[in-house]
Amino acid sequence: MALSDRVCIVDYGVGNIISVLKFFRSMGFDASISNKQKDIENCNIAILPGVGSFDTAMKNIQELKIYETIQKRSVLNKPIIGICLGMQILCVDSEESPGVRGLGIFKSRVHQLEGKENMHIGWNTISSGQVDNTKISINGHVYFNHGYHVKSSFQGTILTSTYGSNAIASVVKNKNTIGIQFHPEKSYKMGVDTITKLIKVLSV
Repeated sequence: MALSDRVCIVDYGVGNIISVLKFFRSMGFDASISNKQKDIENCNIAILPGVGSFDTAMKNIQELKIYETIQKRSVLNKPIIGICLGMQILCVDSEESPGVRGLGIFKSRVHQLEGKENMHIGWNTISSGQVDNTKISINGHVYFNHGYHVKSSFQGTILTSTYGSNAIASVVKNKNTIGIQFHPEKSYKMGVDTITKLIKVLSV
């Protein structure tokens, strides 16, 4: 994929969409913000940002009538990247919002962090890993801000972090959909480096 590819930052009413937009534009992407079905369908990469609650995010997605649009991208194997809450709503459901259905692209549940460390805020390291024949080496710290997570035992996990007793899936992948638990847009050079490496394992 080329850095000139069209990126749609999906605006579903939660999150820091402006900083995510600026981040992808700084990397050279043709990035814009939209919640229109045609823009989500036709872009090269759809980005689901997110800071907020699982139930609010899913309620807004349903009201905007883009639930099926996002799922269709996955079925057609078109690239999707979910960031923080955007990663979590790609899962089946979350302990944060019992009874609320997620997008179900990742066949995992989102769990609350355990122990005294029930909020993971600040800088942490992430592991290196491998996707297919591509090794992803990460050497540095990235920025986290979350109280819920996908456990690293999820089979789609490709990069992990540890926080207290919690083994966190920091990056997960299912075909052409990638979920990132940390905030690349707040992680400076490490964020750029990680996104660049992850995009190389996507295909169109």
